[in-house]
Amino acid sequence: LSAETSGLGWLGVGDGEAWGRLLITLGGMITLITAAVVWMQLARPAGLRLRALPRALPLALVFAVINATAEELIFRVALITSLDPMVGDGHIGAAAVALISAALFGLPHFAGSPGGPVGVLMSGFLGWLACTSVFQTGGIVWAWSLHVALDVVIFTIMIALSRTVVPTLVRESDGQPDSSAVS
Repeated sequence: LSAETSGLGWLGVGDGEAWGRLLITLGGMITLITAAVVWMQLARPAGLRLRALPRALPLALVFAVINATAEELIFRVALITSLDPMVGDGHIGAAAVALISAALFGLPHFAGSPGGPVGVLMSGFLGWLACTSVFQTGGIVWAWSLHVALDVVIFTIMIALSRTVVPTLVRESDGQPDSSAVS
């Protein structure tokens, strides 16, 4: 995470900034934006209350680690590994690979959370940024860490909404939904 950034000026990131610092600053902003969008798309319309979220967090963390690991291996490691010979030969640049990663990662998220065109753009941007980080840092730690943070936010809200996935949202006494969690 001590590797230095390059070519991210359009994001307000100067060349030579440490990727580790960028994880906290830019990664934090991206996570907050994702939380707001997912809340507006899913939680608010369903009447989810904030007090339901802590009960969903442990399971969300497990799902986030598994999902982020799988998606980073598929959309970054496998993609970069398969295209690396062409990058090394100069047939395709790292920027083109990052754009391919953005498209391959963003488009399937149309039906995801966040979803629709906003979800495609947000996920596509994450795909591009994650791939760029892999090239510039030489590993997936940065991309994986941000991906886990985003997935924790998304899965916490999704699990809290699902009374069948999180049994603690159902009162033990009568098996009825706990109205204090979801109105």
